[in-house]
Amino acid sequence: MVRSKQVWPRLGSRPKTHGRRPPLLRRLDPRGFFKPILLLWSTAKTCNQTTTARKGHEKKVFVFDPCVSHFHSLYLSSPHKNTSRLIEIEENKAITANRLLAVKRKSGKSYSQIAEQTGLTNVYVAQLLRRQAQLKPDTAPVLRAALPDLTNELLQEMMRPPMRSYDPSLIQEPTIYRLNEAVMHFGESIKEIINEEFGDGM
Repeated sequence: MVRSKQVWPRLGSRPKTHGRRPPLLRRLDPRGFFKPILLLWSTAKTCNQTTTARKGHEKKVFVFDPCVSHFHSLYLSSPHKNTSRLIEIEENKAITANRLLAVKRKSGKSYSQIAEQTGLTNVYVAQLLRRQAQLKPDTAPVLRAALPDLTNELLQEMMRPPMRSYDPSLIQEPTIYRLNEAVMHFGESIKEIINEEFGDGM
């Protein structure tokens, strides 16, 4: 009885395709080294996009986290419902911020003038009026003295913890881009000062 000789493929040899050309990805990357990278890239490219119709216009929400957009069904019981809730929160925040900024414009005062009257910093005053920071109860009377047109409803809304978020397209504004560039270049130095003055800083 003659045993058939087993032929092992040489390293780097092309697999037989029986007359059919393999897919482009297999031809470019036969060993699959770049498959995880391409998976993340394709997932981030096809990020979760939800279009919601509200008050006669459409609003698009993009989620740029590839893990969340690709595996959102594993973590969120109802992703569309949660996205609609986030849209509603952001819209309410924008409405409140517009009302607060209207009160500031009516007063004719700058952020620095309001800060001088309240004993706060001008940046913190801007954060309060844009609903980016929470108003403390002991600060509410002095802020109302500086801005008499603030209603009880607005003050109660300002004392609620805000939903902190950012718009990715905001980086296109030149001043904000330069601020981001400064933090990227000098972040280590700023971090050392924070650690010396305040500890961990987190």
